[in-house]
Amino acid sequence: LTVRQLDEDRCASLVRSAIHTAYKQGNVVIVGRGGQATLRGIDGVLHVRIVAPMADRILRLQEREGVDAEAARQMATQQDQSTAQYLHQLFGIRWDDPTLYHLTINSGKWPSEAVAHIIVNALGPVAMGWMKRMQLNSEGRKGE
Repeated sequence: LTVRQLDEDRCASLVRSAIHTAYKQGNVVIVGRGGQATLRGIDGVLHVRIVAPMADRILRLQEREGVDAEAARQMATQQDQSTAQYLHQLFGIRWDDPTLYHLTINSGKWPSEAVAHIIVNALGPVAMGWMKRMQLNSEGRKGE
């Protein structure tokens, strides 16, 4: 193992530990740190991916950061590349893999309040264990 590999392994271990600690405390939102990998398959967890067209992302970054359109485009592209690299190196996943998420929302089609409402409503079935029951039912059908 190289020093870099050891550092990446240590970093991934620390991130996983922090995410699991937060999960055990309950009622937590983990944004962009590998929760979709670390908490994959754990009951009572909702994985949501929020996407938007590049044009919408550029406008939001211009407003928030006070930059021109080209700088905003570069920021969005760099963020995408960094996220993809981080999740691939530390967790071995593709961040754009739709099977990692229960729900993907295009925030270019909905106002922020509606996105929040959709997510909150999606939490109901998770809290009731509905997804776990559906998984057990589908596993039972596989053997039929």
